[in-house]
Amino acid sequence: MTQKPKLEVLDALRGFCALVVMALHFSENYIPNYGFRLFPHGCLPVEYFFMLTGFTLIYAYESRWSQGMTIGGFLKRRVLRLQPLVVVGSIVGAACYLLSAEQYASRFPSVGLGGLFLLTLWCCTLLPAPNLFGWRLLHPLQGPLWTLLYIYIANVLYAFVLRHLKTWVLMVLALVCIGLTYHYGLHAGGFHAGAEWAWWRGKSWPTSWEAVVYGSNVSAIVRMMFPLLAGMVIARKGWKIRTGSWALWLCVGILALVFLAPEMRPVAPIWGPLDSNVILPAMGLTASKTLNGAFEATAVVFIMPLVMLLGIGGEIRNAKLAAVCRFLGKYSFPLYCTHYSVTILQRVWRDAHPDAPWQMHLASICACALFAFVNAYVAMRIADWVSAKFKSV
Repeated sequence: MTQKPKLEVLDALRGFCALVVMALHFSENYIPNYGFRLFPHGCLPVEYFFMLTGFTLIYAYESRWSQGMTIGGFLKRRVLRLQPLVVVGSIVGAACYLLSAEQYASRFPSVGLGGLFLLTLWCCTLLPAPNLFGWRLLHPLQGPLWTLLYIYIANVLYAFVLRHLKTWVLMVLALVCIGLTYHYGLHAGGFHAGAEWAWWRGKSWPTSWEAVVYGSNVSAIVRMMFPLLAGMVIARKGWKIRTGSWALWLCVGILALVFLAPEMRPVAPIWGPLDSNVILPAMGLTASKTLNGAFEATAVVFIMPLVMLLGIGGEIRNAKLAAVCRFLGKYSFPLYCTHYSVTILQRVWRDAHPDAPWQMHLASICACALFAFVNAYVAMRIADWVSAKFKSV
């Protein structure tokens, strides 16, 4: 089998996106108190992960079906790649609870050792877990694991359905999903909501089709489908934009501009009087919600595919830089799957020490970030060991 070239730029961008998500979660412990966010659009790296998943499914696996790979063999490969990260992430989440159980319990309902043990075992399966901490996360020990749940769903869809479809059918489905992406973005005001237990921001069951469509679990499907299909189409068609050695810095710069762009909330209405006073309210919208949702939907539909095309067409000519990019690609999912509970631990410390000087808060952030980096490295090595151990089984 011909060895396909490594796409180090895409690996590096995946690592960059994971770092952005981690920085966003740490910054949320402080910066929203001052009326702004470090990364106003820091939720959008999830869309890059979904798009890269679609691309990888075609680029790495499409040719293997004709060489005897079965659905069981494919799913085994994916489980060995992802499930160790789920297990380690859940254990790290439980450890963070135990490290500061007294302060943690003052912020969230207390869970005994037996309950925590059972919750950890349940979370290791990646199935949606009981809502024991009183919040809506599907995976209370490690919130971002909802993304891996939907990546699993994407893998199953690909194995049983999407791989059998013609490229033009995938393109048509992607075009349909563009409409869903904009529709969701306009109504939700952006792509900040992940999958969770609550159907909507209230506590009641959905009473209309819009409540179902914009409920968080269904919206996660909407968030996933266009990037997934777009990545598959790009891989099938072999599209790329040749950018040479400039690709990495160009792509990082574009993504940084998107993630750091101010939240789109205009001071004055940008729509006409009829739209602002009659039409938008009748649709349950506001000018600011519409503008922010339109910006993030545009970033997903146009900028993310552009960045991927630029990354595919780029190259890393420096051997040491290429090695760093490959490491970031491997390190990205372990970091993404293990960091969130550490940010909660730091938030608990913040609440327990409200009068501490800012230097102590900064030291706390740095210590927790280092803890998160070490956890992610351990998770990566465990995942590599499990994959090598069971690859031949």
